[in-house]
Amino acid sequence: MGSGDVEMYEKRLFSKEVLFFRYAPPFTKLDATVDRPKDPYPNPDPWHCSVYYYWWAFLRESETYRQCCEKSGKGKLERLYKDFGDIHATDFPTWWVNGGRNLFCEREGERVEPYEGDYIDHDHERRVLISVPVRKNLDRTVAELRALLQHLLPNRIGSNGQSTAKYVVETKPVLSSLHKILTVHRLVQENKPLTQHQIADLFGYKISGGGDSNDPDIKQRKSIWVAQHVKKASSLIANVELGRFPILRT
Repeated sequence: MGSGDVEMYEKRLFSKEVLFFRYAPPFTKLDATVDRPKDPYPNPDPWHCSVYYYWWAFLRESETYRQCCEKSGKGKLERLYKDFGDIHATDFPTWWVNGGRNLFCEREGERVEPYEGDYIDHDHERRVLISVPVRKNLDRTVAELRALLQHLLPNRIGSNGQSTAKYVVETKPVLSSLHKILTVHRLVQENKPLTQHQIADLFGYKISGGGDSNDPDIKQRKSIWVAQHVKKASSLIANVELGRFPILRT
């Protein structure tokens, strides 16, 4: 794959429309794609095998956004609400199908099309003019075109692979890490009386090498692990409120 060649995930809708994504969208068993992300946890819900689910899920953890939803879009995150809507009023699959996916798919831009004008009128800044033989084997022609474009496009203005989606995934997501951070954050929120090392036990976190669970050192190490994940969750939530994900820095 060339340096300017960006992989796209194709999602065909029942309407026959085709959407393209930079990262894997939620797939169902009906989708033919075999290039799926690594499962974030054993036997996952298929909807959870996408960074776009975690974008939605972490925004749902924002108390500021929750208040905005309760006020029908009024408040600090009013602009974000206009795009994401009341995500507390429905589940992810419903939200995704009813328009959520349009926030993350690549917006349709310039298409590949035959050029029939005069060569001197060709847009040399935004397009590459290529002569394609029409009586050649199609598979070989496509292979040659791909190889040629991989060589040409990285050196062309505007061919840096930037996404055209309204909301862009800014760093390469690790779904298993996002799932772990989200789970720990929710456990803390739902179990306020518990200490951090008890949250670690509830999660099932094990210290390498074992040891007595009542050992103060073991408890401290577990508490530190939970605190680290809570901090990461806070950063993810703060940035998703800004329309950025998954960003861990504040």
